[in-house]
Amino acid sequence: MNAHKVAIVLATYNRASILPLALKSIMTQTYQKWELNIINDASSDQTQEVVDRYLDNNRVHYLKNFSNQGMIKSRNAGIDHCKAELIFIAEDDVILREGCLEILVKRFNDLKMIGIKNLFCVAPKILSVSSSAQPQNSSQNEGSWFKLNRLTGWIYTHYGDKFVETPILPSVGLYDSRLLRKIKHDENYGRNILRSDDDLHLTARKLGLRLFYEPRAMAMHLGYKSGGNRGVGLSAFFIRGFYIWKNQIRFTSKFFRIRSIYMNFIFSLVYLIYSCFSAPLVIRRARTVSGEGTQELTSVQSFRRMYKQIFKKLSPVILKDLE
Repeated sequence: MNAHKVAIVLATYNRASILPLALKSIMTQTYQKWELNIINDASSDQTQEVVDRYLDNNRVHYLKNFSNQGMIKSRNAGIDHCKAELIFIAEDDVILREGCLEILVKRFNDLKMIGIKNLFCVAPKILSVSSSAQPQNSSQNEGSWFKLNRLTGWIYTHYGDKFVETPILPSVGLYDSRLLRKIKHDENYGRNILRSDDDLHLTARKLGLRLFYEPRAMAMHLGYKSGGNRGVGLSAFFIRGFYIWKNQIRFTSKFFRIRSIYMNFIFSLVYLIYSCFSAPLVIRRARTVSGEGTQELTSVQSFRRMYKQIFKKLSPVILKDLE
């Protein structure tokens, strides 16, 4: 295996409580030819103290923003700072399995060796802590599908157990540094990364670049509910809600043009209704639920499940809709 040097970009904001887990998972990778670039986005917690423990390692580089810039600008700053052949985009609430980098680099090399040109990214399978305990249909897990709702432009993904080429990948992944520096993330999406990754990947695909999903490389997403420009408590719900709406509208307008007019109208209407049902659920999570409240909570959860199932059925394969 060619020992490419991998520059790891890790932007973080107010995640001092879980950042050590992400950093430890990087330090203990079986693939050790890496350098780590940590971008502290003006955190107000103990992030500085956490990072200080690692700065005696000459492979660890540290950048700190004077003011909070948001994930997208911080990540782009990290990308500009990297000089290695490959860049791995990490996240502060994602824990890498110990062989993750090694498997991704090997797959990257193998694809190059068989003549794959314009190779942009190879990404791992991301396991969600919140969903990993849920029983799932084994036949569904074998497939890997990527769907786009024809009415709203909302993207659904299922990262199964098969290696595939795809236009959409998780945000965590191994990139050709030369190509990534040319494209980078669209900073017009604002402070939150939502849909910026999809924008990056679809832009790359439209330029003729190729993206692959490698399920043997795995990472665990903790889905931390605070920090990362999400806010705290109810503020997190409203901040995230705003960015979901704004970034989705920008995404569909950019890639679907005239069709985005009806997509954006339908999405705004459906998302307003969905948010009205979700808000009580978020509020009640902070309280002790009992008796009649439990029944109300269950009805809200049932609505959310029904909503997702209906729109998944109206979702064609994303490749057919974008090419």
